Amino acid sequence: MYDHPTTTRAAKFFPHFDSPYTITHANEKNSTVTLELPGHLGIFPVFHTSKLRPFHPNDNALFPLHTKQPPSPITIDGHPKHFIDKIIDKRKWHGRTQYLTRWQGEGPEGDLWLPASELEACAALDCWLAQQAHPKLTITLPPAKQMDWGGV
Repeated sequence: MYDHPTTTRAAKFFPHFDSPYTITHANEKNSTVTLELPGHLGIFPVFHTSKLRPFHPNDNALFPLHTKQPPSPITIDGHPKHFIDKIIDKRKWHGRTQYLTRWQGEGPEGDLWLPASELEACAALDCWLAQQAHPKLTITLPPAKQMDWGGV
C-alpha cells in the first residue's frame, strides 16, 4: 500500500495496518474481502481475511491522550486559515470534479472532498496535476515467436 512515487521512506518504517476501510464484498468460499480503497493507492482491492484486523475506534474516556486533536488554524488578518497539505485523489461527483484533500497536521480521518472551484489557486493542486501529467512508463513487448521444434 505504501509504494507511492512521493514516498521516500523505507517500507519497514510504515505502520503495519492502514486506515479503516469499508468492506464492499465478502467471498466466504475463498475467505477474501473486497475493500473500498482510494484510487491513488493503485492496488488490487481484494485481500485474504488473515491480512485484515478489526478497527477499534479510540475510547476517549479511557484513553484521553490518544485523541487526535486537529491543529489550531493560523490567523491571517484576523481570519482563521487552514492549509491543504496535499491532494490525494480525484473523482467526478454529479458531473463536477472534486479532489480529496489532506489538511496540514491531520491524518486520513480529516480528509475532505472539495470541488475544483475552491482549489483554483492551490499549490497542492498544482503538485497533484504535475504528478498526473507524468504517468509511469509502460513497455509493451511483442508476442513471443513460436518455435518449430520439428517432428520425430
